[in-house]
Amino acid sequence: MRKAVAIVGLVVSAVFLLLGLTVNVPNDYLEYYGADKIEKYVGGDAYNYIIASSLRGAQISAAKTSKAMYLSAAGVIFVVSLACLAQSEDAAWEAERQQELVQSCKKANENIESCGKRLSDLTSSLPSMLENQSRQFFEKTHAIPDVIGKHESEARNELQNCGYTIRKANTDPAGVPEGIVQKVVRDTNNYNCVIMSVEHPLPDVIGKQSEAATELLKECGFEATVQYVASSDTDENTVLSCQRNKDGEMKVVLRVSRKIQDLVAYTWGDAETYLKGAGLAYAVFGPQCPKESDIVTRWDWSEQGQKVHVFLSR
Repeated sequence: MRKAVAIVGLVVSAVFLLLGLTVNVPNDYLEYYGADKIEKYVGGDAYNYIIASSLRGAQISAAKTSKAMYLSAAGVIFVVSLACLAQSEDAAWEAERQQELVQSCKKANENIESCGKRLSDLTSSLPSMLENQSRQFFEKTHAIPDVIGKHESEARNELQNCGYTIRKANTDPAGVPEGIVQKVVRDTNNYNCVIMSVEHPLPDVIGKQSEAATELLKECGFEATVQYVASSDTDENTVLSCQRNKDGEMKVVLRVSRKIQDLVAYTWGDAETYLKGAGLAYAVFGPQCPKESDIVTRWDWSEQGQKVHVFLSR
C-alpha cells in the first residue's frame, strides 16, 4: 500500500515540477498600448507608466508565486514519496528478513531435533554395543572346551574353570545318575553361560529277564513299561528290545517274549481254559454272547501288551 502511494506521489511531484518549469514569468518591459495593455491614456505618460508597472509587477509576482508553489509542492511530494517508498522497501526487507529468520529458526529446530534423536538412538544402543563388545571379547578369550562325550561332572568342572556358568537343557528326575555330555552351546541371552545337553545311555538289557532288566533300568534312572510279544523260539519273559518313548526322556518300552500257543481254530471253551490257566488277561471280540462252541479266527496282543485279544466267529 505504501509503495503504491509513493509511486502516485512521485508521478504527482513530476507533474508539479513540469508545471513549475513551464510557468512563464513576464519580463519588466512596460508597454501600455495593445489589446492586453493599457488602452486608455490617463493624461500623462507618467501615470500610464505607473499603472503599467503595477500591472506588470502583479503579473510577475503571480507567475513567480505559481512557479514557486509548483516547485515547492513537487519537492515536498517528491520527498514524502521517497520516504514512503523507503519505508515500504524497509518493510518489505524487514518482512523478508523476518521470514528468513523464521526459516532459520525452523531449520535450527529441525537440526536440534535430529541431533536429539541421534543422541537418543546412540544412548539407547550404547548398552547393546557395549554388551556385544564384551561378548566378542569374552568369546575370543574364553573358548568352550571340548567336553563332548565326557561325564557330566567332569564336563561341568572344565567349563566352570573356563569362567562359564552352566545351564542344563533337560531336567533329570531326582536320583538319576549323571549322564554323558552330547552338546554344549552358548546361551544367546547370557554370553558367559553355556547350555549343556546330557544324554543318559540305555544299559544293555537285551536278552535279560524282564524283572532283572526293569531293575537295572530303574537303577539308571529309567522308568520301564513292559509290552508282551508272542514268541515260540525265545525263553519266557526275555527282553527282545528296549526303546525310549521320546529322545531325552527317561521312559522306555520293553518288549518281552511270552510263549503262548497258537489259538487259531480253537473253540472258545478250550481257548478260555488255556488263557486262564496261563494267567493271561484277555478280551473277546465277535458275537455279543460268546459260546464255548465259537471258533477262534485270530488273536493278538493288545497295543500295551497286557491283554490277549481273541476274535471269534460262530
